[in-house]
Amino acid sequence: MNINLTLIAQALAFAIFIWLTVKFIWPVLTRKIEERQKTIADGLAAGDQGRRDLEAAGKRAHEELAKARERVGEIIGSAEKREATSDQPVSVLHISLWGSET
Repeated sequence: MNINLTLIAQALAFAIFIWLTVKFIWPVLTRKIEERQKTIADGLAAGDQGRRDLEAAGKRAHEELAKARERVGEIIGSAEKREATSDQPVSVLHISLWGSET
């Protein structure tokens, strides 16, 4: 077989392979890559949103704890004031956090 004919046949086969790849395989690969990039970007955005939500929840929890501590201080102060003005001791255990006595 002639070497020139072999080279031409190989070049033609390679050109057909490239054309088929560009026509049928490349669009599918490109679409899958874009989908994967979007999935990764969405996951990163969700992670950032989750981190922001966690920080906000931590701040709210800290504020609620501060309010609860302040309220407990008020309740204990009120109980101590009642105990000082009363003849019998008032048990702090009988006063709930919401201020109603049982």
